[in-house]
Amino acid sequence: MSHPYLLDCDTGVDDCLALLYLLAHPDVDLVGVSTVSGNVTAAQAGQNTLDLLALAGFADVPVAIGAMDPLAGEFDGGAPRVHGVNGVGDVCLPVAAASAAAESGPEMIVRLAAAFPGELRLLAIGPMTYLEL
Repeated sequence: MSHPYLLDCDTGVDDCLALLYLLAHPDVDLVGVSTVSGNVTAAQAGQNTLDLLALAGFADVPVAIGAMDPLAGEFDGGAPRVHGVNGVGDVCLPVAAASAAAESGPEMIVRLAAAFPGELRLLAIGPMTYLEL
């Protein structure tokens, strides 16, 4: 039985691997991805996610761009020494035809939580930007 998941990430090399594992898992129905700044800016993470989803054959998964800065502090410029300037080891992925959703990351989370009440699994692997524990 598959479960709806929303991935909240800062798509660098590590997040690319997590995304591909989720897409391959039979119990996961990836219903959306929201991006935040961390390894790269939220916008670059969004493009990385769109490109990777298209390359993997999942271009229909919506991607929403979140806030530039975390809850506390400001985005510090990422980790280019680890993830490359573009976040994916400076690999040039084919550019996806799809664009990011018009809604923001937080709006996507709220919408999908309402669409899947008590079922949505939120997997937050990037900096906590609009989620608090």
